[in-house]
Amino acid sequence: MYNDQYDQALNYAYTALDLVSTDSARARCFTHLGWIFYDTENAHFAQQYHQEAYDIYRRLGDPRRIALSLNALGLVYLQKDEFTTARKYFDSTLQLARDRGLEGMVATALSNRGICENEFGKYEAAITDFNAALETLRTTDGLSHAEVLNQMAYSRIMLKEYPRPVSSWRRHAP
Repeated sequence: MYNDQYDQALNYAYTALDLVSTDSARARCFTHLGWIFYDTENAHFAQQYHQEAYDIYRRLGDPRRIALSLNALGLVYLQKDEFTTARKYFDSTLQLARDRGLEGMVATALSNRGICENEFGKYEAAITDFNAALETLRTTDGLSHAEVLNQMAYSRIMLKEYPRPVSSWRRHAP
C-alpha cells in the first residue's frame, strides 16, 4: 500500500507537470516530485527535480522559493551523507534568508546546518546553531521547537553533557 501511494503521487505529479502552463507551476511540480523521490530515498531523482525547481525559481527571482529549493537540495545531500555539500547549501539558504528577512527559513537553515555540525562531530558548533534557531523561532512560525531541541539534545549527549539536555529543553520549551 505504501508504495502504491507513492506511485499514485508520482502519477499525479507527472500528470500535473504535463498540464501546467506557467514556469512557476512547473517549478512547484518539480518540487513535489523532488519531495516524493526524497521520501522514497531516491536521492538521484530528488536532486534532479529540486535542482530544476531551483533553476526556475532563480530565473523568476522568487527569493522565498529559491531558499526553499536550496534547503531541499541540502537535505538531499544530507540524505546522501555528503555533509560538506549539504552544509554549503544550508549556508546559502541561510545567507539568502537573512538578506531577504525570511526568518522561518533562517531558523530552518540554522537547524539543518546544526545537523551537519553534529555529523562532523562539532557538537558545540551544532548547539550554537540550534540555539540561534531557537532564538529565531521565538519570533516566527518556522520549525517546531521540539525538532530543534531534539537535535540539540543529541549534540549535548555526544558532548557527554547529560544533565544539560533536559534543562536546556525546559528553558526553551514554548
